[in-house]
Amino acid sequence: MPCNIKYDDDFLILELQRFKKENNRTPTTSEMSIKNGYPSYSAYVSHFGSFNNSLKKAKLELNNRKRIKKSKLSLKKRETCPKCASVSVNYRKRKEMYLCKFCGSYFNEPIIVERLHNNMGKCIDNPV
Repeated sequence: MPCNIKYDDDFLILELQRFKKENNRTPTTSEMSIKNGYPSYSAYVSHFGSFNNSLKKAKLELNNRKRIKKSKLSLKKRETCPKCASVSVNYRKRKEMYLCKFCGSYFNEPIIVERLHNNMGKCIDNPV
């Protein structure tokens, strides 16, 4: 059930400034929600056109998305399914074969490919 609360621009700006005062930083879109005690992110978008426009109007610093530095990326060799190129493969000792968790096919030898990984080891390459 949608909640249709009407806000005026001044109130929304004051709420952004209240968040800044309470948390000593600029709010993010996910923090602006009724469950957190603030007007929802969508209210700011409908009033100001975008969340960043509302931050500018409130004279707050814009949030910048953190980007992964290229130096923190690495190439790792991964076993992939020859049928669908998924990296979700496991070797089954009983059958002495590999099983692809994605497409369910069994195969003898996986294809070894290099995939791009972030500094936490998570694959960020899209499958071929």
